[in-house]
Amino acid sequence: MSRFVTQVKGATAMTRTDINKGAETLLIPLFSAVYGYTHLQNLNETEGSNYPGIDLGDETARVAFQITSTSKTDRMGGC
Repeated sequence: MSRFVTQVKGATAMTRTDINKGAETLLIPLFSAVYGYTHLQNLNETEGSNYPGIDLGDETARVAFQITSTSKTDRMGGC
């Protein structure tokens, strides 16, 4: 994951957003395995491009995620 975070930060610093869109889909199986969200889906794919406010959602578990990245290097900068 640290390599992936580094790649996202580097791409974001160069204003390349293609990796961000891929991250949405990449995180679905990870969140499903870690949190048990078995109906998690990428709303930008199922509901239309750039779905307002959230990127991933599981209607059964009633959870949603906004996948956001930054090129900042501090711990609160996130990925």
